[in-house]
Amino acid sequence: MLETESRNLNCIEIEVGERTLQQRWDKVSSSVCSLIDYRFQYGSKEKWYRDNYTAIKQEFLELPSLERASEINQFPGGILAEVFFMQACNQVGIYCEPTSGDEDVFGVDFKIEDDCETRFLDVSINVSSKGLSKKNRDGTFPTLFVPWSVKSNTNGYSPSYAEYYLSTGLFNGKEFFNSILDYNYENLHKLRKSVWKDAKWGEGYMSLNGIQYLKNLEGILEMIKRH
Repeated sequence: MLETESRNLNCIEIEVGERTLQQRWDKVSSSVCSLIDYRFQYGSKEKWYRDNYTAIKQEFLELPSLERASEINQFPGGILAEVFFMQACNQVGIYCEPTSGDEDVFGVDFKIEDDCETRFLDVSINVSSKGLSKKNRDGTFPTLFVPWSVKSNTNGYSPSYAEYYLSTGLFNGKEFFNSILDYNYENLHKLRKSVWKDAKWGEGYMSLNGIQYLKNLEGILEMIKRH
């Protein structure tokens, strides 16, 4: 459970080793619904925002059980990635607090803290060119891109982290963050090249004005790296 001085998120932690698919699904579904309720409680009154998350929550509530772990891939990956990001923070010792709905509207998903500093960030699994160009923009909070597939196993299939957890009961937060670091340091390197050349990268979304964005992104990566 995540507790702060002013807020209390009744979010059931994902537990490694749950024995059955049903038990694992219940953990994930409950965590997603609790996160949505938390953002509603402290959050935005914007109708489009509440309608969107109400529909997502309803999807989870309407499916009380799964026959196969792969069925979880039909659900919105973004909210699942947020739940697994929180669990990874818990495993490695980073304090992670979800933002309120009002903050979420402005592109801030989480506040993370350790003994050294506090950072605010967005989390996204959309690593397409369009997704990168939309999120990597100066004047916004840094986006941490989450490669959402576990590295290929022997048969070449790469399940999502959610599917892998449902299949095995296993989730390694350190490995999850290592994958995030690899991808986002590469993203940072490309953004730096575009900034110092004051030139477009891809569809073009970062110039000299983006230096502060890069500093903030690097700070987030360095915090995660310390753990």
